[in-house]
Amino acid sequence: FDRALLYLLDEKEEYLECKEAFGFTEEEDRLARQSKYHIQHFDCIETRVAREGRIVFINDFTNYRQATLLDKRIRKYGKSNSFVFIPLKVKERIIGILGADKLRTTDEITQTDINSLQILANQAARVIENTRLYSEIISQRNFVEDVLRYMINGILTVNPGGEITSINRAALSILSTSKADILGKNVREVFRNNLDVVDQIREKLASRGFYHGYNLRFVINEIEKYININASTTGGGESSIIILEDVSERKRLDENFARVERLASLGRFAAGLAHELRNPLTGVSLLLDDLHDKLTGMPEVARMLAMALNEIERLENLTNEILDYANPTKGSYTEQDINELIDLTLPFIEKQCRQAGINVQKTLQPLLPPVRIIPDKIRQALLNILINAIQAMPEGGRLSVETKLSEAASNKGEGVVHWIRIIITDDGPGIPSEEHEKVFEPFFTKNTEGTGLGLSTTQSIVEEHGGKIKIKSSSKGTSFIILLQVHQSKKEKDEI
Repeated sequence: FDRALLYLLDEKEEYLECKEAFGFTEEEDRLARQSKYHIQHFDCIETRVAREGRIVFINDFTNYRQATLLDKRIRKYGKSNSFVFIPLKVKERIIGILGADKLRTTDEITQTDINSLQILANQAARVIENTRLYSEIISQRNFVEDVLRYMINGILTVNPGGEITSINRAALSILSTSKADILGKNVREVFRNNLDVVDQIREKLASRGFYHGYNLRFVINEIEKYININASTTGGGESSIIILEDVSERKRLDENFARVERLASLGRFAAGLAHELRNPLTGVSLLLDDLHDKLTGMPEVARMLAMALNEIERLENLTNEILDYANPTKGSYTEQDINELIDLTLPFIEKQCRQAGINVQKTLQPLLPPVRIIPDKIRQALLNILINAIQAMPEGGRLSVETKLSEAASNKGEGVVHWIRIIITDDGPGIPSEEHEKVFEPFFTKNTEGTGLGLSTTQSIVEEHGGKIKIKSSSKGTSFIILLQVHQSKKEKDEI
């Protein structure tokens, strides 16, 4: 009760009624509002009870000489002549006052009445304090729940039996589940694909009371995720709290950065090596060619020199490919119809497909918007994939080329982004899943006659254009998917 009298607690009807009934002056009203009705600014029986913490019993207010002007106003409003006020105390702290009179019965207030009121006041004080403490507990609990609900890290609690007792929204998102599907379940059932990690966490919690694990690989609903886990026991060490942080995207970014760094280093090394090899190879090639012309009377030696020249030509082609990969040539960007570019590219592989018994099928979506590209480079990227597909079907098969327009939400807050997908699919034996990332690495090839630079160069070209390249493969064949973004004008974006 450190604010004011009950009738001065706020600016609602009680205060307005009192203000009118007591005839507060503008100064008194201003003082009440500015001081938030603090009891130190008012002098009456009620405020003295609250300040001094003593019982005040007035048997006859008419003859009460210590009455202040405010007392008289209050009594005029309350119409009580005999009354008693008792402070409400909690741990020697006054939190309010309790008043009573016998206005309706006109009986006298006795000492028994005062003692009974004192008992009631003590009970009321405890109830008020408990209510306030309960409200604070509820408020703190709601605050903690809000903090847990909106945390970016996942949090779940586990009881001694290993059952999940609570979980926040972030954890539900990380585990791709719902509360109904996870609450009450055992952690071994939820993480059945990673029981080794579960057992390791339980062992560390039992021995140390805490566990820290970083970049742990989990398979959740057949999706690979990397999660940081921090766990500790709570209370008496029976239950535990587990904090999950999904670092899958961060790990992918780190791996991409490491790959870029590795490829850049390899490119610099390869470029230097190619430069060093090119000049000696050219010299050796010229000498052998000259020697070959002079040995027309020695056919066997000439044949061997011809074979050597062929091998040198292969080395020269390899050095040229390395130089093209390490130092790609620049080109001019132009607006290009992808369907038209594909139509111009496919004739280059007609003879190879015919000889290998491969049937080429086109499914090109009409009226695709143009994309801003370097045509020669994209044609090179397409040829690399097409040749790779032909080599995957030595016994013949079907090679399909498809284009379509798709859209997706931008991760940069730019609204909807439109992509042109180029899908090249073969009927070959497929590529094992563990080799999906390796196929884009330089010099990775299973073709004894290949250099392993074709798909690496293709990836570099696509990424240079701000696009993406994906691979899907099974035992029934492989699909390479190139995504090129459609750059729209401001007017087109506004229309969308």
